[in-house]
Amino acid sequence: MKTILILLLLVAVLYASGQDDPGFKSYMKAYENVLNGNWDESISQFESLIKQHPKSEYVDDAFFWIAYSKKEQNENEESMQLFLDFVKKYPKSNHVENANRNIRTLARTLSKAGKTKYSLYYNYGLNGNSVTVSSTFPMAELAAAQSIESSELAEKMTVLSQQVAEIAPVGDVAGVTWSLGDDDD
Repeated sequence: MKTILILLLLVAVLYASGQDDPGFKSYMKAYENVLNGNWDESISQFESLIKQHPKSEYVDDAFFWIAYSKKEQNENEESMQLFLDFVKKYPKSNHVENANRNIRTLARTLSKAGKTKYSLYYNYGLNGNSVTVSSTFPMAELAAAQSIESSELAEKMTVLSQQVAEIAPVGDVAGVTWSLGDDDD
C-alpha cells in the first residue's frame, strides 16, 4: 500500500512538473505500462520516446525503465548491459542508485547461473570501467576511480588477484584488464 501511495505521488509530481516537455505524455503512457507490468509495450513506448524526443528530460528515465523492463522479462544479460550503459551515459540521473542495485542483483543471478564473468560486478562492485592492474599500479588512483578507501581496495585487490589468477593469469575478465606486472624483470 505504501509503495502504491509513493508511486501515485511520484506520478502527480511528474505530471505537475513535466507538462511543458514534449516527451512528457509519451513518458506517462510508457510508465503506466511499467506499473501494470506490460513490459513489451513499455519498452516499445520508451524506445519511441527516445527516438521522437531525444532532448526530453525523460530520456534518461526511458533508458532506465527499458533496462528494468528487460530485467522483469528475465532477459538478464541484456538488462545487465543496459544498466551498465545507463550508469555510464547518465551518471547524474536520479536512477543511478537503483541501476547500481540492479547491476549487483543481476550479477549475483548471472553468477549463480554459471556466468562467472559477472561475479566481479557482484563481489567487487565494479561498474564496468576497465582497470589495468599490475604490481606497481597506484592503489590510490584505483580507489578514487572506485570511490572506496585505499585500505579497503587493497583487501579487495588481494582477493581479486587470487580469483583472477585462478581464472585467467593474464587477460581480460569482465572488463578488468589484468596483468601480473612487468615482464622485463
